[in-house]
Amino acid sequence: MRVLSRVAPLLLGFALTACGAATTERPVEDYLRVGVDMRTECNSVSDALVEAGLVVTRRRDAPRFCALSAASRDGARSAVRIVTSRGIVYSADGARDGLPGATLVTLIAPPGGHDGPELLVARAESALTARCIEVIQVDAQGGAQAIPLELDALAAVAPVDARTCIGEILDVDGDGTAEAHVIVRALLLAAPQSRAPAVRVPLAPGPSGFVYVAPPATHWQRERSDRAERLAQARMTRDFAAAHTVAVELALLARLAGEGASAQRAAYDEGIAGLSIGVAQEALIDAVHAAFADE
Repeated sequence: MRVLSRVAPLLLGFALTACGAATTERPVEDYLRVGVDMRTECNSVSDALVEAGLVVTRRRDAPRFCALSAASRDGARSAVRIVTSRGIVYSADGARDGLPGATLVTLIAPPGGHDGPELLVARAESALTARCIEVIQVDAQGGAQAIPLELDALAAVAPVDARTCIGEILDVDGDGTAEAHVIVRALLLAAPQSRAPAVRVPLAPGPSGFVYVAPPATHWQRERSDRAERLAQARMTRDFAAAHTVAVELALLARLAGEGASAQRAAYDEGIAGLSIGVAQEALIDAVHAAFADE
């Protein structure tokens, strides 16, 4: 809803001539305004989403922006809109239609009630791949852009087939600064009909994006401890797929912690030791050993 109003130059000229006054022309900013009333525009966008059959599920009003998250009642369609004084500066739509790459989108609450110039937009491809988060920052001029991830250092230690994205924004160490926790997913090592093995790696806020700095050993110890109970449960129920998933995660953690390939494979082998192995499982084990073979 763009507002553009000005006095017609011909009428203005006629008025000055009729009065016979020697008046200088008014500055253009006195009678020209380009942009939108952000709240009014946001209300109009909200109405449009409702007319399209969606229900607004979250609205966030801030000095720089108004953001909306909406979904259909059956959960099959979703939308996110960010409105500033420029109008709609971010638009995302999602649909769960069973097609590869189909995503649902939603706004999620910032950690700890933080009310800054950032917005978190979550995308979920399916229940098995979990969500990926975009951190959208709105600048003072009303522009919006996703904060980049600087992953060159992480790429050197992550498996070549791994997919990375932000999965959580958390202040794990309690220092008052929320880190972006990238989820490293080994998609090609997933057991059939199971979620992809995934581990969490913290990225620190940098001058131009989130950057990877090798975390202390306590981080990897905590990640391993978090998986001990899941692995014990999978082994007790003789669930190879579940044990395989956790075992791959333990191998990933060994790799990210800087341990050698032999230690990485040993972490996996210990996780699945004693479980029944068929032809399909043997192929999966071979794939894991190949992925963690680069000494």
